Amino acid sequence: MKTKLESLPLFLKEISRDYKYMLPLIFALAIFQGLSPLVNIILPKYILDELLYMRRVNRLLIYIGGIALGNFVFQLATSICRNHLNVNMYILELDAVKKLAIKATNISLENSEKKSNLDLLERGKEGTYNIITFVETISNMAASLITLVMVTGILIKNDWRLVFLILLCNMFTIPCFNRIRFLDIDNAKRGIPENRAFRYLCSVATDFRFAKDLRLYKGDKFFIKKAEEIMDKILIINHEYFTKHGFWNGLTQSIVQIQITITFIILGLSLLATRITAGTFTMLYAASNQLGRSFNSLIQGYTDLITLSVYLDPYYEFLNIEEIEKEGEVPNNFLIKPASIAFEDVTFRYPTAKEDILKNINFKVYPGETLAIVGKNGAGKTTIVKLLCRLYRPQKGRIFINGIDILSLPIEEYKKQLSIVFQDFKLLPIKLNENILGKEERFITEKETEMIWSKLEETGVKSWVEGQPKGIKSYLTKILDDNGLLPSGGQEQKIAITRALARDGSIVILDEPTAALDPKSEEEIFENMLKLTEEKTSIFISHRLSSTRIADRIIVLDKGEIAEVGTHEELMEQNGLYANMYNTQAKQYVD
Repeated sequence: MKTKLESLPLFLKEISRDYKYMLPLIFALAIFQGLSPLVNIILPKYILDELLYMRRVNRLLIYIGGIALGNFVFQLATSICRNHLNVNMYILELDAVKKLAIKATNISLENSEKKSNLDLLERGKEGTYNIITFVETISNMAASLITLVMVTGILIKNDWRLVFLILLCNMFTIPCFNRIRFLDIDNAKRGIPENRAFRYLCSVATDFRFAKDLRLYKGDKFFIKKAEEIMDKILIINHEYFTKHGFWNGLTQSIVQIQITITFIILGLSLLATRITAGTFTMLYAASNQLGRSFNSLIQGYTDLITLSVYLDPYYEFLNIEEIEKEGEVPNNFLIKPASIAFEDVTFRYPTAKEDILKNINFKVYPGETLAIVGKNGAGKTTIVKLLCRLYRPQKGRIFINGIDILSLPIEEYKKQLSIVFQDFKLLPIKLNENILGKEERFITEKETEMIWSKLEETGVKSWVEGQPKGIKSYLTKILDDNGLLPSGGQEQKIAITRALARDGSIVILDEPTAALDPKSEEEIFENMLKLTEEKTSIFISHRLSSTRIADRIIVLDKGEIAEVGTHEELMEQNGLYANMYNTQAKQYVD
């Protein structure tokens, strides 16, 4: 299996650029860890020789003090470096998770909905869990290299043949480590789908938003059974892995023990022949063992880096997904209010679909006009809104605002001109005023607070908010605050509409904004919306055709194409698709 350490240079470049003290800490820790074994290799030789031969008490005390002080200094320095490094590694891991989150919000919806990118994101999350291990492995390898160089120098000075013997014996461990590396990478890749599925099932089971459905429809038992089935697959994969891994790891340790035994015999014969002292025997034996351990540690570290790279490569691959949005100048005519909108020959197909959802769509919305878009489910109504919001790019055709192609505009400036409520909107579990303005409470001015109350009154939810102990400073949901509010579906929709109105964009887009409201509340909302958007260009989608009567014009979509265009009265006179849909709904109310 061919593998490359593609993540290593990227990782080192990132931490050297963004984390000034990370590399110095890694190398400082490596130096202290790499040199500390020398204290217990060299000084015991002199202590033993003094005890057996020279017996100089003062020297003996100096050597004993040296070994005690040396171990203390190296352990203290190692602990200090490791503590600082742990803090930096924790920050690095959190930053990695944050970078994934930022990237996920910046790529297009088209890219985010591709299965390959969804898998890549999940594998990228897995990679963030291994960042700390990645740093530790680099540090341990650097420490092993330092130790290897130092003990090699000691052995060459006394008996170079020992170096040759030890390296020769440990060369036989390389095939074993290669086999272990193969098993690690294979296991990491094979277990990704099962581990991801298991985590997903567990996350749903522990998410109380799914509690009612899981319990009422016996989903809890289903999820537990599925989790057990996946866990059995994970255990089968891991059983095979650990069995083979244990064999090759055991063979590696056996080779190491053979090397230690041969070294002990050679040095023991030299000691019996009085070619070396007991102290020298101790030093060379310890140095030989340390050389073997350091050599194996380097090989093991290399195999670990390759395995970890399997996890980190998707992380960097996801971060490198192209962000199509470009920044540029804002043309003066773009800021003209109210704005005009034009779709020219727009064709669009979702990434996973086989057919176009929109086919050569052409229409205009004039400045200050209110346009309603209606049609059956799947006709393409919401898709038009998503394209207008630049959540997707059309495969064909262009969309213009005030005569300017929207794809040529700076995305952040473009977003400011849109006041949107989607049918599947989400309110965040933060304070109500923060939800509405999209910024922290400490930055909200008194004037903005007055505006929030005014918009809440316009959408008919002010009295409910006033009745709460903390008013607009109340948290929504109980995720971040036990005293958080639990608004009804209708109240949530009114808050979402308030959020859109507070944005004060030149284009108002409402995609089924009143689905959770009763007909009377819906009528009130739309009447208020007409007043609030008198100097704005508006587009709204509604399945309740009684509300479309307030629109200046109505577009009727059918199977991705524009079937009819006109006012409510004109379309009723045509007695076509719109009239049929309207009369069907009206009949249900009359009956």
